[in-house]
Amino acid sequence: VRIFTLMDDDILDAICERLRQKLYIEGSQILRCGSVIEQMFFIVRGKLEVTWEESGYSVPLSEGDVFGEELLTWCLEQTSVDR
Repeated sequence: VRIFTLMDDDILDAICERLRQKLYIEGSQILRCGSVIEQMFFIVRGKLEVTWEESGYSVPLSEGDVFGEELLTWCLEQTSVDR
């Protein structure tokens, strides 16, 4: 993820300390449209589909993809404000 290159080692270490593996069964709804994003997802195995209910538009994600990276943008904004 390109945004990781903008982060210092302390932030990267903090992210790594919080990584947890989770398994989801096929057909599970991981996040509901309009919900507050509280975690980031790194797809290590399998695939998922991000679907916008109103439009029916969907984006497939698979191994190596990331979802919820806007949390990293927030993290960078907070870090720059604190400095």
